[in-house]
Amino acid sequence: MNCYRCGSETGRLSSELCDCCFWRHCLYDLLAVVHRDDGHYTQRHGVAKSAEDAKEIIVNLRSDHATNPKTATIEIRPDCKVE
Repeated sequence: MNCYRCGSETGRLSSELCDCCFWRHCLYDLLAVVHRDDGHYTQRHGVAKSAEDAKEIIVNLRSDHATNPKTATIEIRPDCKVE
């Protein structure tokens, strides 16, 4: 079957993403989570800048948590249930 996104041969029995499209999809999803914007930042600035800025965001979050773990927080959206 062919990849439903780019049309390349997947070598699979069903119409799934090829490896390239699958990893691209994973990268875009991860960047959207880090930037908390559903992918809009990456769309405006491109993958390279988005990835570079995402690294800075993560480093700042980690260093804030390391220096003051009681005040470092991650916001949880009100519509998400934490169990």
